[in-house]
Amino acid sequence: MPWKPGQSGNPTGRPSKRNALAPALRTLLGRKQVDGRTNKQALLEALLETALSGDVQAIKLIFERVDGKVPEPIEISGKDGGNIEIRWVDADLS
Repeated sequence: MPWKPGQSGNPTGRPSKRNALAPALRTLLGRKQVDGRTNKQALLEALLETALSGDVQAIKLIFERVDGKVPEPIEISGKDGGNIEIRWVDADLS
């Protein structure tokens, strides 16, 4: 049955995000350890140590978070195989 004019199709609104992971993680990351550092600080220091030991994935993660991802080149050709134009786009926009 259709709604009457002016009546909301969702009268109770959007469901709550009770089970969302992000707020729980933020709470845990903010907790202090015995040495006074937060879990977030300890985690970042561990990531940095891993990167400094030569772990390429850790190095890449750090630089992507600090400087942003490096755009990857894509090739676009003109109509009927015309000239190729190189355009830079964000790799996440695929």
